[in-house]
Amino acid sequence: MNSIKILTDQAIDLNLNPPSSNLTETVPIHRLPPEVISDVFLRSLPVDSDKPPRPSPLTAPTLFTHVCSSWRKIAIDTHSLWCRIEVGVGVEDVFEQVKGLWGCTKPHPRPAQDAKVLEEWTKRSGSMPLTIHIGYLAEPELSYDRPVEIIMNVAHRWKDMILGIPASYLQRAIALIPAGTPLLETFAMNDRSIPRWVPYKVKPPPKRPLSLDFATSPLPLLKGLSIRGTVQFDFTIPLSALQTLSLDHCSPSNSLEILRNCPNVEDLTLVYYDLIHSDELSLPETTILLSRVQIFRLVHTRYNDEPLDDEDFMEIGELLDHLCVPSLKFFFYRIGILPYDDEGPDEWDYLSRLICRSNCYIEELEFEIIRIDGASVVSCLMLSPGLKHLGVTAALDEELVDALDEPSGHTITTYMCPLLESFHLIDWPHSISLGDTEHVLKIARSRLCLPIGQEGRIARFSFISDQFDHGDPLAQLEHKCRVLSRLPLLQFCLDNGLEVLSGTEWRENREKQGLRL
Repeated sequence: MNSIKILTDQAIDLNLNPPSSNLTETVPIHRLPPEVISDVFLRSLPVDSDKPPRPSPLTAPTLFTHVCSSWRKIAIDTHSLWCRIEVGVGVEDVFEQVKGLWGCTKPHPRPAQDAKVLEEWTKRSGSMPLTIHIGYLAEPELSYDRPVEIIMNVAHRWKDMILGIPASYLQRAIALIPAGTPLLETFAMNDRSIPRWVPYKVKPPPKRPLSLDFATSPLPLLKGLSIRGTVQFDFTIPLSALQTLSLDHCSPSNSLEILRNCPNVEDLTLVYYDLIHSDELSLPETTILLSRVQIFRLVHTRYNDEPLDDEDFMEIGELLDHLCVPSLKFFFYRIGILPYDDEGPDEWDYLSRLICRSNCYIEELEFEIIRIDGASVVSCLMLSPGLKHLGVTAALDEELVDALDEPSGHTITTYMCPLLESFHLIDWPHSISLGDTEHVLKIARSRLCLPIGQEGRIARFSFISDQFDHGDPLAQLEHKCRVLSRLPLLQFCLDNGLEVLSGTEWRENREKQGLRL
């Protein structure tokens, strides 16, 4: 207690009688030139460049203005500190469920407070190009007029923008594109009026069509475009610089019209919801050449898990008949629609036709779907001798397993997809999971058992399963093999380079590499 009292008295004495009123004599950092301190501030910002800082007195850059008057002046005069900001409840849809469902509650938006912060930061940023992420839920009792008005006033400085707001506010903001946004490099919009999920027997609210007019002027710097919403596009000038395109909720016919005007796209994502036969495409008169697409994700899903009659929904694979993608390396296909019946899977030859038409060299395939026959997958594999990664659901077809496990020629070294290095067993809700891992281990053994130096020999083989968690996936696989009396097969694979990963871990690693699913 005495020690604490002594230290307290000393602190009070120093506060009342500072040894020097000149901070430059007592604090070394104050001897540095302002431009050096400014550079230190910039280097103290969050390392994650994809996510701008949220305004908080506890974090940079606002924190620098609360230390002393000298730092405050330097921070406010450093325009680059204030040109990146995120406000609102977040641009992602994490909290879009009904309040209280699964223990989640919606965050409370503060648009008036956010407007003041936006106004202050845009002033402090001078004339710097702006990165702004703004997200609000569709709350009828709240007005987001002021925050939207502020960002519209600086549209000529937009560089990287994410707008996750209801449709009425979105339309006002995107009306400024492209004529009022000459610096725009990436733009993402999320119509928060459209839910991510609706209960059974409840129809989703009608979608409000939005419009983007690219007919007035070019966007020479636009490299990334992500749309979640029903949007009608008017093109006169193609988006020649665009490299990454994601369309979620656009109709198939509208998507094709957009693709005709994005000739240099390299990363393409198309997501559709509840498409029925009336949405089907007519037979293609000509194909759309996308010569630079390397990554292609195609998804058709629903707002809930309610089964849908096969005769009702559209086969989105038809869209592939309209495309030619000679540079395609990675293809991800997901159908999140559960059929009413238990009939066998149908023939699905859309991808094999695309591969033949495009003469592409696919290295990675993911089929997150239960209604696809093994023969259709095998056809794709036969056309992809350079395949390095394959992902399928737990409902493995024997035909697929045999094709990968058995030599495809007369020699023991000739396997289909001889370069295959990883196999992803994708979990599928409401389906019988593959408790028997023998098939996957045999596929792994077929790649690992060959003498080093022989054709088809690989150094490692990755077995990825969504049933394994982060903790210790190898221990979980060993337990399963022990129960099923397959430890010798597992041990052989481990001794020769088998790697076991959880699906979550694998996806996280891919995210770090910029290869999101």
